[in-house]
Amino acid sequence: MKIVLTRWRVSKPLMLEFIVIRKILLGLSLAFLGTTLAVAQCSCGDCGNTARESFPVGSNYTSMDNVYSSMPVGGCNSCGVQSCGGDCYGTAGERCCDALTRCRYMSIFGGGSWMESFKQSNLTDNSVDANRGGFEDGYAFGVAIGAQVHPNVRYELETTFRDNNAEDWFIEDFTDGVVTASAQAPAFGELESTAGMVNFLFDFPKRQPGCANFYAGVGVGILYVDGEINSAGTTYDINDTSAAFQAIGGVSRAISQRVDLFAEYRYLNAQNILVQNQTAGVSLGDFEFTNNSLLFGLRIRR
Repeated sequence: MKIVLTRWRVSKPLMLEFIVIRKILLGLSLAFLGTTLAVAQCSCGDCGNTARESFPVGSNYTSMDNVYSSMPVGGCNSCGVQSCGGDCYGTAGERCCDALTRCRYMSIFGGGSWMESFKQSNLTDNSVDANRGGFEDGYAFGVAIGAQVHPNVRYELETTFRDNNAEDWFIEDFTDGVVTASAQAPAFGELESTAGMVNFLFDFPKRQPGCANFYAGVGVGILYVDGEINSAGTTYDINDTSAAFQAIGGVSRAISQRVDLFAEYRYLNAQNILVQNQTAGVSLGDFEFTNNSLLFGLRIRR
């Protein structure tokens, strides 16, 4: 006999704990952002005319060694047809580059991974025995290579690994879109995912050493999900690939001519992750995978 419960009655304390943790992390990120922007007001390009904080727009790379004496001086002697007025560092010096790969960089990053949902997709308002999983907070890390093709525009290729341990498994009935019955059992196992994405990002304002800037963007690609979850004597097997998309928002601070520190939020979604009930030998169909990540990283420009 199925027990009639409200949807979140059993797991409400746990969900409140997740919400508090996320708010703390978000608050720390906003504090970092506010402090950075207070120190570096970069909209006019000179950070308060303090040379050690920024280079005025229009400075030549050859003058940078006066500020970062240990940094290699930018520019190039003879680039031929590849010479262009690249704006890699928020200045107007010359760079050896080509139009599509100018101002290349590499990013490494890591942080927290929170599963927003892992549930059967394409459900109707009246569904019986709908499955979904609950997961503990996990971790994520990855690497990206990209290029600044315009002072405000970047593209990059990114791969990110995420890992979350299973906590609960729910089997629910819906009537008119409302949960009318829910069976919950502890779950064991883990869900691992690897994303390969192409991201398009917009920086505002454009990057300058010593200054902070916001950025936002979107990504499209492929998500591979692998895992085995055991709950109430049933084993659920996940091993599938799906198209995926993500939304990205962050803040970056250039701490030197070539190095940035950044913090960013990513929302990742994939709709078609196949789950098998291995014990019964049947397919549960496609699941929706939704993940939130808060990441901190280092971006190094060539």
